[in-house]
Amino acid sequence: MALLPTARPWEAAAWLRFGGWNACPAPQDHVALWRRWSERHGAQVASVTGSVVEFVVDRPPATAEAALALAREHFLYCDDLVIQGYGTLEALAAALLDAPVWFFWWD
Repeated sequence: MALLPTARPWEAAAWLRFGGWNACPAPQDHVALWRRWSERHGAQVASVTGSVVEFVVDRPPATAEAALALAREHFLYCDDLVIQGYGTLEALAAALLDAPVWFFWWD
């Protein structure tokens, strides 16, 4: 557990210097996407561990089209979601539709 000197959860990756190893994006990439998702979806970082990030989401995509667009963003951010997880962008999109929680992992 850590208390970070920011009121903006999307800045956590910068404070923790999270990322920049294997296929995990650099801290500044996390910050940019987390801010985007916070503004668009009300997604707030709930947990950051050594290789996993979880969000709680106030405004998940409510249409198949919006979910597919978000699935593309998630795939570019963390391709293992499709490659080792859901198998297709469409399956990932279906899981994101009205989903109040998102998760990502990097090996």
